[in-house]
Amino acid sequence: VLGYLTVSQGYRGGNSNGVSPCPVPLPVDTFVCGQPNELAYTPDTTTNYEIGLKTELFDRRLTLNGAIFYVDWKDVQIGSATQVGQVGITVNGNGASSKGVELSLDARLAEGLRLQGSYAYTDAQLDELSPDLIATIAPPGFDTVYIDGQKGDRLPGSAKHRGSVSLSYTRPVSNSLDLDMGWSTTFSGNVLTTTGGRGGSLTLPSYSISYARIGLVNKEDGYSVTLYADNIFNEYAEIGVRDSALYNQNVVNAGGNTVYFRRFSTSVAPPRRVGLRFTKSF
Repeated sequence: VLGYLTVSQGYRGGNSNGVSPCPVPLPVDTFVCGQPNELAYTPDTTTNYEIGLKTELFDRRLTLNGAIFYVDWKDVQIGSATQVGQVGITVNGNGASSKGVELSLDARLAEGLRLQGSYAYTDAQLDELSPDLIATIAPPGFDTVYIDGQKGDRLPGSAKHRGSVSLSYTRPVSNSLDLDMGWSTTFSGNVLTTTGGRGGSLTLPSYSISYARIGLVNKEDGYSVTLYADNIFNEYAEIGVRDSALYNQNVVNAGGNTVYFRRFSTSVAPPRRVGLRFTKSF
């Protein structure tokens, strides 16, 4: 049994956003440029606190680990967009924090039978008002509108709840061959795509994806053959987004015709895949 306490500090470097400065006055035909506050972003810094417990029990047949953490986050780096051209950039918010719990389990239930699992809860949010943090638009049209990030707004990009569980079984079927079987499931809670879900944000729904395998492993010759199925229940899982639904509008083109402008889309996890895998070790 090991108990520990960690206090650490770290940072991510700042950088240029790679956009040209906007000329003054701004020509009407300017397509993309950056305002003075959009040209670069500064480092963000963290002070991290973690207390945890690591255990190996029952002659090391059971491993249980757990930790609670708190991260004090300054000048947090968050995705935004330029006022002219809506090009993606990174900006700095004000204070933020992240706190949560992490748990893991590894149990050898019987000869060749192993159960593993993990769970994490993460609550990351703004702790201070961050003016003009979120770039969006207000249809009709595509003019940039900025929204303040409010104290208590959940940060984008990560789920509050994440977990996984797997069960594997291995047994000899001859002097040189082992039967190997396994099942695993991963789970992710919903994910915000902008801070606080503001400005036409899409919330990516929670999902779980399962995997299965069965195969033979030759311990002497170093080869294996495995029948596997990924995303066995063919779960439709949205895992990323491009822009927001506000961008999908009816517009008038140069010829005076109404056309539908579409820039919003999501990316999805691969569908069910079943295959046969051969490997050879040398």
